[in-house]
Amino acid sequence: MQEKLQQLKTEALAAYGEADSNLYDLCCKSYQIDEENLKWVTDMNFVNRLHNRKYLQEKVVEIGKENFAATIQKFLEETVVQYLIFVHKKYPIDYICLAWGVVANVIMNLNIYERTPFKNIYILPCFGDDGSALGAAIISGLERDNNLSWINTKTMPYWGPCYSRDEVLEALKNSWEKIYWEDKNISWPEDAAQAISNGKIVAVFHGKMEFGPRALGNRSILANPRDQKIREKMNLSIKRRPYFQPFCPSILESERTRLFSLSYPNKHMTMAFRFREEFRSILPSACHIDWTARPQFVE
Repeated sequence: MQEKLQQLKTEALAAYGEADSNLYDLCCKSYQIDEENLKWVTDMNFVNRLHNRKYLQEKVVEIGKENFAATIQKFLEETVVQYLIFVHKKYPIDYICLAWGVVANVIMNLNIYERTPFKNIYILPCFGDDGSALGAAIISGLERDNNLSWINTKTMPYWGPCYSRDEVLEALKNSWEKIYWEDKNISWPEDAAQAISNGKIVAVFHGKMEFGPRALGNRSILANPRDQKIREKMNLSIKRRPYFQPFCPSILESERTRLFSLSYPNKHMTMAFRFREEFRSILPSACHIDWTARPQFVE
């Protein structure tokens, strides 16, 4: 049970369940928000019970892992939204920038987008430890009065290593594993598109690697979102991860308002949006079970 508890993928699995009122109530009693000081207030009488491993393991068995995940997801969404409403009330600004690991939760981010007063939201593409290291370096530079104006010339997120065509060909030729390959030269984008249209799965290794956890076209696995079986095939056979994990579509910016009911030009797959109803059955492998998708809008 401990292993199963550790393997819960809260955000994706939550869409398959319903929040448990007793567990949710315990979460709310354990952690509350001090509106005046914008701080978390904990009640250790409830926190100690909530963080008891035996209690949590028994709760998973009692309500099921889907409902367990849905409860934690609901608590996260509600408390973060409430906190940011308090922030906006105290500091009535239009812009907010979000980072750190919790903003990997794109459904939480969608709630922030739909339910808080902020008009412009930016989520750092490298929102985990990599972004923290970057932020620490910038803060250190500012404290030393270094000239950091050069940062204005940088654009996220393609900051990683790049390999030449000759290096890729050399790696293929010298691979210890037997690989059958054919050099498509400059026609590879058209050939890849045709293969995807024919139901094949294509891996793209091109240009500089993305800085951050999202594959944004340069290190990506691509497939036809119209094929309902593609998601299961990629999850179980290729990525070897739980069946319920969603995949993220790359969508032309010009198609954004046609496909999604409410959205903005998010380029880094850091926000979920809701598909319009008429496209849900057309693009089944791009939708999660709750009809959301975490798209990369491409210009």
